[in-house]
Amino acid sequence: MKNPIVQILDDCGTKPAEFAREYDFSRQAIDYYVNGVYPSLSDKLLDSLYDLAVDNGVEWPDVEALYDQWRSAERANWYERHAQRPRPVWDHGTSPFDTLIKDTSGNRSRFAKDLKVPVRDITRYARGEATTMPMELQKAFDDIKYPWKAELIAMQYNWCTEYM
Repeated sequence: MKNPIVQILDDCGTKPAEFAREYDFSRQAIDYYVNGVYPSLSDKLLDSLYDLAVDNGVEWPDVEALYDQWRSAERANWYERHAQRPRPVWDHGTSPFDTLIKDTSGNRSRFAKDLKVPVRDITRYARGEATTMPMELQKAFDDIKYPWKAELIAMQYNWCTEYM
């Protein structure tokens, strides 16, 4: 399954950078949509994609539903490749969540991209700047039915209160 935004752009023969310029989006915003990091699609994006599709004679699908399905499928792919229980932390400078990130995706940016969660949320939680798991990350773990979510939350909270 392909990101429906990418599919529409491809069907219209438009590159993401061209779309960003033409419809007054930042390149970063379009990259976030293309990577699935934003949890929902803005009205401006939907209207712009619709205009592009109509102008190019491309059929308009239910983009929002397809975007949600695609994000879930991408998360499931991550889970199939990297599912593992969080491990105890022996390095007090590294949080349990940061350890999980390094053990699975390698770095925070990749983890955020893999699970379709804003990197700023991942970073703040991994550093212990936020003691509660961000809602989008909780939704991602719920979406893939990550069996160790409660254990990870408890380990991270204990680390934050003990070492931060």
